[in-house]
Amino acid sequence: MADGGFNTEELLKQEDPLLEKSFHSGNPAYKAAKFKYLKSRLDYYEKELKRTGVNKQLLWQEYMESDSTGYSYPQFTYHLRQQLIF
Repeated sequence: MADGGFNTEELLKQEDPLLEKSFHSGNPAYKAAKFKYLKSRLDYYEKELKRTGVNKQLLWQEYMESDSTGYSYPQFTYHLRQQLIF
């Protein structure tokens, strides 16, 4: 066991978002309204990516049309990748 009751081997096996959650579960960025909105759409985006002719850029443009104050393209794709991993 590592300091704080954490098992070092188990921590090293975790993906970055899970690891971060272990130490910073109260990150306010994940409680923001724009994150909640994006999160509510991630299943839809994941399904759309399986369609012919649909790519991340197209989905981001659609996302920005629905929320002009939304995440930048790199942030959008980061959150989308996290969805696809889990």
